Amino acid sequence: TPIEQYGGPQWAAQATDAGMDALRFHSTIRSTMSYCYSGDGNDTIQLYQKVDLDSLKVGPIPIGATIGSLLGFVGAGHGQAWVPHSLVDMKLVRQPWGWDQVTTVADGVLGLDPLEEVVLSLILPSGIWDLVSMVKATGLATSSHFPLLQVVDGEGKKTEHFDSFLAFMQTLPGMNDKAFYSLPLTT
Repeated sequence: TPIEQYGGPQWAAQATDAGMDALRFHSTIRSTMSYCYSGDGNDTIQLYQKVDLDSLKVGPIPIGATIGSLLGFVGAGHGQAWVPHSLVDMKLVRQPWGWDQVTTVADGVLGLDPLEEVVLSLILPSGIWDLVSMVKATGLATSSHFPLLQVVDGEGKKTEHFDSFLAFMQTLPGMNDKAFYSLPLTT
């Protein structure tokens, strides 16, 4: 079952303007994620992302299925398309302290022609485009990591990480501002 990334600010993003841009972007393109255990056991979860290609735009022009297929997107039904792992590959890898979210901009971006580069630079959030640019500059796939710590268990009870999480969140600008939590993200 896909999990909506456009459902609101409960989705993980950096507590920065770029993070809010990413949330707005996922809201606009109706992005969803499906999580599938991969490999041996339950230590790796592969993320599969779907987007609405008609909502993905370069300026006022929708990308749509035709341009999307040229960029490697594959139809997923109901107007949605799978984001190619050659563009962005996301995994959760179990660690002793929680999960490591690994986002890799793969070497599939090395073969982009100039038009594809322009299109992607206009439609991707700045943080993802920065990763694409790094891959293009170095000629190597690049990964970013961020830790995911479970702060509430499956029964809604606080875990040992909850107090540290709450203390950290209070140090970030805007975290005490109720407007941050009610920011409308859907369009």
